[in-house]
Amino acid sequence: MKAPARDPAAVALIWLLALGLGIPILAWTCLRIYLSLASARSAVSSDAKYEPMRSNDTHASLLVRSVATCLGEYKAAHVAEGYPRSLSDLGPSGTGCLTRDVVEGRLPGHQFEYVPSVGIGGRIFAYALCALPSTLGKTGWDTIVQRSQDPSAPPDIYGNMHSFRTEIATGATEPLGCAGTWETSGEALAHMAIQHCLFSYAAKHPDQGYPSEVALISSPGSVCLSLFQTTVSITGDVLTFDSRSRSQPRRYAYLPGLPEGDGRIATYLVVQLGSYKTWSNERGEIHSPVLAADSPRASIEERAKSRSARSNSTSGRLERECTEGSAESCARWGDSLVPEFSPNYRFGTEGWTRALAAYGQGCDRKDGLSCYRLGEAYAAGRFSEGGKVRESLSPDGRACAYFERSCRLGVAEGCWDLIGSREATPPLCAETDSLPTKSALERACRANHLKACVALGRSLVKQGNRFTAKDAERSAQYFENACTPAEASGCASLAIAYAEGRGRPRDKARASYFLRFACAVAGDNESCLARSGG
Repeated sequence: MKAPARDPAAVALIWLLALGLGIPILAWTCLRIYLSLASARSAVSSDAKYEPMRSNDTHASLLVRSVATCLGEYKAAHVAEGYPRSLSDLGPSGTGCLTRDVVEGRLPGHQFEYVPSVGIGGRIFAYALCALPSTLGKTGWDTIVQRSQDPSAPPDIYGNMHSFRTEIATGATEPLGCAGTWETSGEALAHMAIQHCLFSYAAKHPDQGYPSEVALISSPGSVCLSLFQTTVSITGDVLTFDSRSRSQPRRYAYLPGLPEGDGRIATYLVVQLGSYKTWSNERGEIHSPVLAADSPRASIEERAKSRSARSNSTSGRLERECTEGSAESCARWGDSLVPEFSPNYRFGTEGWTRALAAYGQGCDRKDGLSCYRLGEAYAAGRFSEGGKVRESLSPDGRACAYFERSCRLGVAEGCWDLIGSREATPPLCAETDSLPTKSALERACRANHLKACVALGRSLVKQGNRFTAKDAERSAQYFENACTPAEASGCASLAIAYAEGRGRPRDKARASYFLRFACAVAGDNESCLARSGG
């Protein structure tokens, strides 16, 4: 059969359409292949360009760890001396743990800094290490910092080594400094930022030690406290860190210690101000007054917040232990039953019904914490009647009996709340001969309740003509025990003891120091006025 003849015009049209569509597609495909190959070449070129910087950053990080290891080994072998005064003690002429290039701070692409603390009695307790790029974007990006941490010191959760990568895209022309790297690593590690600057100042002023005024570490020309997106201002003894990433500024008080016999300042305290105080010292320790959920100091609301961390299986285990006779487990079981509080701070009754029963079992078995929990509940107007929880808007005076019992069982907060219940307006209960207020204060102070120690010392001072030399010594000791960052109000009373020679030798320098402490940390107006001569 003969194929039909094709129309030449139609064939020509088909070819034109094919070429019209095919040529752009072919061109686009070729362009994509070209761009892909160009991108691959660019990536290879970029990797080749930045590889030396990545290698420098990695090498610096590993080297900081190695130096920290050498420092730890040196300290272990030189217990009386502590850490070395310089890295030369670890170099070829010393222990041989480090090469000469490391000792002299010559790292590939990074500057290296080792600053030890001021020696106390010939011993160095802490140090700070830092490696930062020599030229940002050309020799590296990462600033690496390392702190010492004495294994015998109270443990903390802040870690020893941190780093920060300065991105050129942000417009930065210099790497973030050592102190700034600490500050970006966490709120509490602002302590380490301040410490690094204090150690650096002391290294540059060996005859002075730490600065007598915190303004000296942020004087004109000093860049130590140049932080990332944070402005630092200084008023008196207080540094204020105002960060763009935090809604509220953070404030830290700096308190240099009294000069040593050679005139150097070898100790200091840095205290974070506010309701939650952390503080650090010249030994590199960071202290946090964290209250465990099982602590008598933890309020009912705080314990309720912690409930989310307690699983049903834990609650069941504690119930079994309580039922089997473990009085301590009864208090913890009761805590695990407290429901989350609602926005109006009123608890549900089901959890409290079982919780009060658990506290009751523990208190009957002479567990002080369980008795304290019951006292708290009654003081909050919450108690059990007929097997059910009743809630009242006013405190119940039966709280005093449980506070007194917990006090006798060694719970300091029970003693303190017993006194508070007696002195409330109106009082929940009257003072009794079985446990007078003074005895309750003494019990609380012996259990390290600092406010009770201050109150006890002041009660002795108020005796007037009956105030003896022995009472003066006792009151001064109470004030000294309480004079800490956690309860700086005791420092004001201790300052008066030194100023008047009451229970302590008359000492103007110490009186001035403790006034400064109370003014900066506790915000004690009278201490601030006394310091200013008002």
